[in-house]
Amino acid sequence: MSNLETDLMTIKNVTLQYPARKGEDGVNALENVSMSIQKGDFVALLGPSGCGKSTLLNIMAGLLEPTTGDIYMYGEKITDVDWRRAVVFQTATLYPWMTTYENVAFGPTVRGIDKYEIDQRTKKYLALVGLTDFAENKPYELSGGMRQRAALARVLVNDPNMILMDEPFGALDALTRINMQALVRDIWRKTDNTVFLITHDVDEALTLGTRVMVMSSRPGRIVEEFNTNFTYEIEEGNDDIRYDPEYVRLRKEILGEIQSQ
Repeated sequence: MSNLETDLMTIKNVTLQYPARKGEDGVNALENVSMSIQKGDFVALLGPSGCGKSTLLNIMAGLLEPTTGDIYMYGEKITDVDWRRAVVFQTATLYPWMTTYENVAFGPTVRGIDKYEIDQRTKKYLALVGLTDFAENKPYELSGGMRQRAALARVLVNDPNMILMDEPFGALDALTRINMQALVRDIWRKTDNTVFLITHDVDEALTLGTRVMVMSSRPGRIVEEFNTNFTYEIEEGNDDIRYDPEYVRLRKEILGEIQSQ
């Protein structure tokens, strides 16, 4: 049950309609979306292309304002962007003229945090994502996976309450994608953070999320939710979880739900 004071985030009856262009009707991207997210959740959102997944994430981040409805974080209405809600996009958004270290340190520097504290945090998270040896490299000197790890470190260094991820592994090759999934799972457990992940990959949702939500075709609505624990089993060493009968059953059910949209 939703509780504004105790939920990390509460989404209440959110609808977003893009205004009509000349000669065209307005487009309803989202319709009456409601959910509550608790601290420590790993929510994975699936749905057909164009259903409004990224629109919802942008509203959660404070980048878009809903047409109707509200979003709250610990009871406080979200009206703007906030470092407590950090976003990782599909393409790593790094400043090309800065080194990896400078990119990661940028957020705390802008916030005026003590220089010693910034240095300690930056080194900590560079080590956590395996980029200590690449601290002085510029983004163009890094592989795609490395750039995405740097973007993740740049988010983590701010110690946000929630990480919003918009298909962050979509542009990576298969092996790098698997490694990044393992890294995100490991960081989520170590930092006790809260993650909201948009993905098109059912296996990615099932092997990372503790809650898997399915969105309808446009206008996007939450039509199904599944609570899962496969991510914990993988962390405990069960790499064959994808062959588990319950995993196979749930994967088929989710695919069927998405295809029915």
